[in-house]
Amino acid sequence: MFHKALWKLNYKHSKFLIWALWLVPLYFLPFTYYQKAQKTAYLIKKFPDFHYEYYPNLQWTIFEMFILIGLASVLIGLERSSSTMDFSFSLPFQRTTLFLSKWFIGVTHIFGATTISSALVVLVIKTSILDRFEDVDTWLWFYLFSLLTFIAVYTFSLFVGTICGSIFSQISLNIIFLYLPYGLFELMMSFIQVHWSQGNQSFYLYSDKIRDFFNAITLPKLLFFFEEYSATKESFQMGTPSLMLLVIPILYIIVSLIIGVLLYKHAHCENNGKILVFDRLKPFFMIGVIICFSMFGGSFFAQDNFSDQSNIFSYYIRAILTGTICYFILRKVMNTRFQWGKR
Repeated sequence: MFHKALWKLNYKHSKFLIWALWLVPLYFLPFTYYQKAQKTAYLIKKFPDFHYEYYPNLQWTIFEMFILIGLASVLIGLERSSSTMDFSFSLPFQRTTLFLSKWFIGVTHIFGATTISSALVVLVIKTSILDRFEDVDTWLWFYLFSLLTFIAVYTFSLFVGTICGSIFSQISLNIIFLYLPYGLFELMMSFIQVHWSQGNQSFYLYSDKIRDFFNAITLPKLLFFFEEYSATKESFQMGTPSLMLLVIPILYIIVSLIIGVLLYKHAHCENNGKILVFDRLKPFFMIGVIICFSMFGGSFFAQDNFSDQSNIFSYYIRAILTGTICYFILRKVMNTRFQWGKR
């Protein structure tokens, strides 16, 4: 995975996304903090009773995650869509080496961009008036959480790419699967509300605890635990979530990397351009998608009178109708090839 030729090849295919991976944190972290320091100094000088409040802006992490999804999709999905994977597999490298080279170039730039951006933020804080209000130790925790979360998102996106046959399906399934834990929770809650929640107060008590768990295992929402802690902390410093949350991105990295390597070794090129590479996964994929869309259709336009018989009946009518439409659409697109550059 350290071969110079593979590094150059991967960089050539993804250089614009790699630069975007650097520019987003450099702009949203040190640059905005520098502006914030200047503004705070001006307000304190003009208003001596100025009250500093800390509300972290973590929206930039969503942009960074979408860039990581795009980077993984270009390195694997674009190869399948443009039929250049045949060339990659003809190179004198093992498939494990090819996959790990794609993983290594992404992780290297994630580490570099996140580390340098966080270091510049700490420098701005320590050399400005923000040092009176913000805790640098908290930023070190945020750096660790964000680094592991970004690597987990990228590794998971590469893993999804090993089962997808095109860049379109990889991008779509990456977004769906990353938010799947939280989405499944909402679908299950809607189903339970329609059938059994009427008059059951304990349902709402336990649903909040379950929601916190599904939020924690949904990678795009993991970093926003910092935002929640800062909103509940009385001081000006941002609170730090539990260290147990670090286990979640670490597990994502380990499991996704191992399974991704195994699947990439056994990938075939005859299904390039299709939604899925492995034919054995198609029945399970179709069943899962139809069930999820049926539950979504059933909960859509749901009434407030949960557990009412008419509402339950309309839930199943909407679910059956949505599931049927989803089934015919999937039958059409599952065997459709989304490719270019191949005659």
